[in-house]
Amino acid sequence: MTEKYSFLILSDSGKYLKQAHCSRRIVYGLFSVLICLGLIVLFGIADYIRISRKDLNKEILEAELVLQQQELILYRQQIQKFAQEINEFKNRIVELNRIDQKIRRVADMDESTDLFGIGGSAPEDLNPDLDPERNHTKLIKEMHRQVQNLKHAAAYQHYSLNDLWAVVEERGNFMAYTPTIRPAEGLISSPFGYRVSPFTGNREFHNGLDIANSLNTDIRATANGRIAFAGEIRGYGRLVLIDHGHGLVTRYAHLEHMVKKRGDMVKRGEIIAHMGSTGRSTGTHLHYEVRLNGVPVNPLKFVF
Repeated sequence: MTEKYSFLILSDSGKYLKQAHCSRRIVYGLFSVLICLGLIVLFGIADYIRISRKDLNKEILEAELVLQQQELILYRQQIQKFAQEINEFKNRIVELNRIDQKIRRVADMDESTDLFGIGGSAPEDLNPDLDPERNHTKLIKEMHRQVQNLKHAAAYQHYSLNDLWAVVEERGNFMAYTPTIRPAEGLISSPFGYRVSPFTGNREFHNGLDIANSLNTDIRATANGRIAFAGEIRGYGRLVLIDHGHGLVTRYAHLEHMVKKRGDMVKRGEIIAHMGSTGRSTGTHLHYEVRLNGVPVNPLKFVF
């Protein structure tokens, strides 16, 4: 005999309405169907969640990819800009070295060796417009090589300029003690060299330069030096003698007044006396001499 299940259907008030009978097989079948439907729903929800997560991960990956591409573009732009800056820096060092060599030639100094090694030349300019997809690794390697070369070149140029500055400074000091200006304003009344003596009428050698002007015209030191003598000497009258070192001595004669005394240090252009007509003189003027190791030389050779 087959077992059956009875179902009573009641109203809200508890009143009997209807009775239904089902076999156990049907009940089990209904439960099986409900379970299957539940499982289908669960699997559907799980699959939806999985697909949703997959889509979300895809969007995240795409966003990250876009960001990485933007960073890569920026990185390549920075590489190109750095390559351009390397080229500019290299060109500046080469130009600086060219000026260095030019100064050395003018100053009659030994020229330095090549900036990028003996017999070497400046590396070719980097090409920042190379295809970044294919050549950026090659460009980076060449950039690294040239940066190393530029570091050595900059260090060498620094050394060369220091050496050049030391020589120029030494020569600058020498120039400061070299007579290079006129000692007074006025007309050159008698040049250096042979002339007819205004006193004897005979041909004689004139050891200096005569500059004529009015009484008390300022007389200036023609270079830095030390007053070695300030007094009177027969023929010269009142005389100032300046020792400039390196065997150079200047003489200023026929002075009216002497402003400096023996032992004073003077600078180029500093007033040392005033023009007069003392000693053996035919009128107000300055007799100016330049002597190198005791030998009179033409003062005009020193005037720039």
